[in-house]
Amino acid sequence: MKPFFDMSLLLALGFLAFLLLLGVALRAKVPLLQKFMVPACLTGGVLGFIIINTMGFPGVKPELYSSLAYHFFTLSFISLGLRGMSKVAHEKESATKEMLKGSVWQAQIFYMSLCAQLILATGLIYLINWATGSRFLESIGFLAAQGFTAGPGQAMSTGLVWEKFGHPGMGQLALSFAGIGFIVSFVVGVPLVRWGLQRRLNTYPVGEIADEVRIGLLHRDNRPAAAYQVSQSSNVDSLALQVAFVFGAWAISYYIVEAVALRVPPSIGGTLWGLFFFIAMVVAMGIRWVMTKIGIVHLIDGDSMTRMTSLLMEFLLISTLIGIKFAVVKTFLLPIVVLSIALALFTLFSCCTLGEEFRGIRLNAPS
Repeated sequence: MKPFFDMSLLLALGFLAFLLLLGVALRAKVPLLQKFMVPACLTGGVLGFIIINTMGFPGVKPELYSSLAYHFFTLSFISLGLRGMSKVAHEKESATKEMLKGSVWQAQIFYMSLCAQLILATGLIYLINWATGSRFLESIGFLAAQGFTAGPGQAMSTGLVWEKFGHPGMGQLALSFAGIGFIVSFVVGVPLVRWGLQRRLNTYPVGEIADEVRIGLLHRDNRPAAAYQVSQSSNVDSLALQVAFVFGAWAISYYIVEAVALRVPPSIGGTLWGLFFFIAMVVAMGIRWVMTKIGIVHLIDGDSMTRMTSLLMEFLLISTLIGIKFAVVKTFLLPIVVLSIALALFTLFSCCTLGEEFRGIRLNAPS
């Protein structure tokens, strides 16, 4: 007998949870994963990709994961917008200035990297088409650059907009580049960090790697508090209130974008949905600003929002890797391989050269 209700969404989330737990267990037991400090979400995502594209998983619909990745990405930006600045940034003017300085540097590095990767990747697509006689869409290079630089949400949003204009598979292709970008960041990035530490190239001192960091789990006697209560549980649970703020901001953002998208040309409407994550973050910042003006901003717990952002990013990465379809990878195998290798080498070169230029500049305010 079939269930009375549709179980597909909860089964999809349950599969994500299973993969995350499997990644945690493997990190705690496998020395190789500990050596390279591979996060549980990456291990789980890779295993999920293999399972979904080979044997499948009972009751799980793979097509849901592209949508889940899109929404996890948007929700993570909302929690960031609601969080605001840290207590230190509010209390110390120097911390605020340092955060602003770091933000400017981060923005410059981001857009420099994005533009350079866009030019490189697009040029390589033209070269592939010329050398092989293929007819790959030249702007695939833009998806590759976005996937490596901006992550799955923004890249997939762009790809889905292009699908509306007659280019099938672009959303999946964007997910593929983003997933490969995540894998490269750990496979190449962690050994690079270890190499730099061995040669004392780090700006700030780093001690020995503790067992808790290596294994990825805290000892039973070391369990720091992760959030603060802002409400009486007899009225509403504090975590439930934080979740309500996030999903409430999402709903407001949805109705705003929908109202505008229905009244503008399809090309502009598609772009708005592609920028849904950014619009939602602006709405969240607006909600926080209004709450500050009326004196109730203390009801938003920054630590809870930080935890929520981290939670969403964990499931975002797993969903991204699971959402990649092998059939799409096979169709675009040549540009995926060539562009991924080129962008990985370019990123490595950028980190090694620009990293020296930016030594001593703290890119994040202390928390």
